[in-house]
Amino acid sequence: MPDDVVVRVDLPRPSWLVDPVISVGDAADLLGLPEPTLSHWLKMADALGVPMHRKVASSRRMTPHDVYRAAILRALYKTSFPASNWVFLRTHEVTYRQGLPVLPGLLDQAEFVHPAIDGKPEARVLVDLSAVWLNIEPSLAKLAGGAR
Repeated sequence: MPDDVVVRVDLPRPSWLVDPVISVGDAADLLGLPEPTLSHWLKMADALGVPMHRKVASSRRMTPHDVYRAAILRALYKTSFPASNWVFLRTHEVTYRQGLPVLPGLLDQAEFVHPAIDGKPEARVLVDLSAVWLNIEPSLAKLAGGAR
């Protein structure tokens, strides 16, 4: 077998992945974030045209896929990676294909780069997308399953 063979192992896509059933408060709790921080991120994503929540009746609801995207942002936040418009756009880019929400394959990673500005050096971080998903999926299943 040639050494350049690449095998992609897709993670299963749950039926509840895009159901807007998770409150912003529940998502913040699951992610270990203050609700105002997550709310700020939701506003930033909206302003950039990559929304991470929907209005359902009079409340803001997130899909499990939205929470996955927020979990990627949280992983960057925990490493003190600079928040920027590019980070939100890159997170959207690595979690959508042809306009549809996708999950990572096993061991999929994404590089995030923040350019050198204001005398600060360039910042680079590699995020293990599958680890982010696999870490939150059991809790998402409970939240999404409990809403039905």
